[in-house]
Amino acid sequence: MLRGLEEVPASQPSPFGVLSPEPTVIILFNDWALYRMEHGTKTATSRTKRYGIPGDVFESGLVDSTGKLRRYVITTITEMTLGEVAEKHYIEEGVISKEEFVHIWKQIYPLRGFVPSQVVFFHRFVPI
Repeated sequence: MLRGLEEVPASQPSPFGVLSPEPTVIILFNDWALYRMEHGTKTATSRTKRYGIPGDVFESGLVDSTGKLRRYVITTITEMTLGEVAEKHYIEEGVISKEEFVHIWKQIYPLRGFVPSQVVFFHRFVPI
C-alpha cells in the first residue's frame, strides 16, 4: 500500500527496520536519471517536496535480471538549499560537476530555473 507518512505493515528485515514487501512511496524519474541509477552513479535525488521517510521503498521503473522492478530504500532525507546540493552533493545526483547539475535542473524546471536559495529535500537511497 502506498502512503504518505502513516505507518506501513512491516515484513522484510533491513538496516532501516523492517521494510514493506511492496513499494510505500512513488518517486518518478526521467530516463536520464534511470540510466544513472542503473549504473550506480545516481544515489540521491533533490525534490521540491518530501517523499516519505527513511526506510520507505520505491520502484525505479528499471527491470532486474529476474524481470522484477528494481527497488530502492530511502536512507536519509535532508532539507537544504539547491545551491548546497550543487556545491556539495552533485556527484550523488549522478553528474560530474556543479555546472552539469545546474544544467540538468534547468532542463527539468525550465520556467523556475535554478535558484540557489530554493529549499529542496535531498533524498538518498540504496538498491535493495
